[in-house]
Amino acid sequence: MDLDTHLDNFRTAVELLGGQQQAARALQISDRSLRYLISGQRRLHDGILSDLCKALIDHAAKCRALESALNPAFAANRTPLQDVPLHADPKRWKGGN
Repeated sequence: MDLDTHLDNFRTAVELLGGQQQAARALQISDRSLRYLISGQRRLHDGILSDLCKALIDHAAKCRALESALNPAFAANRTPLQDVPLHADPKRWKGGN
């Protein structure tokens, strides 16, 4: 992989982790150090990339768990109001808002 693509992938990963501040926290480095890495002023070494991959895997696991808890395709996740037709008269269901 060429250096530019590698750096672009790194930047995308940082954004997916919630931006520079969140990614720096996940990587246990300073915002300044992360800025140097993002700008290409410092080399992306194996240790930082391994830590980034671990943070991405952890983030993905949390996203999968949240999706499973929110997905209305699972009957256990549905609320009574989700079974009311979308354009139903609001007076027919409790809550009214």
